Amino acid sequence: MGTHLKFSTSCHPQMNGQIDVTHRTLGTLLRVLAKKSTKGWDELLRNTEFAYNRVPSKATGLSPFQVVYGFNPCTSIDLTPLPTPTKFSWEAKNIAKEIQELHAQVRAKIERFNDQTTDRVNKHRKEVQFKPGDLVWIHLRKE
Repeated sequence: MGTHLKFSTSCHPQMNGQIDVTHRTLGTLLRVLAKKSTKGWDELLRNTEFAYNRVPSKATGLSPFQVVYGFNPCTSIDLTPLPTPTKFSWEAKNIAKEIQELHAQVRAKIERFNDQTTDRVNKHRKEVQFKPGDLVWIHLRKE
């Protein structure tokens, strides 16, 4: 399907901002759901993740389930793998092609959304050109 695994390290969390957003959102959902019984939060994790993956993204208008599977499941039982036939299925080939096209559309939507966000954020930013000899402030972290 053309997917690639990308690694990030704990030393550079800024490298993977989207995961930070996802973790923050899941943490908020779990805090709300486990308000009364904080010891049973791990039992809520499966349902919380399922609910999160059914919500459409602002950037794409599609849920993560739609992007991965091509449909939005009603219940978690809809995701149960079915027995695979031993013969090649043309229908599976067509579904794989549709999902690849969906991935291309999602990539284009995300790029367009990122461009719009960048334009909106940079709208009031002014360009600063430094020349040799200019004094600048440098902030170094403890790391």
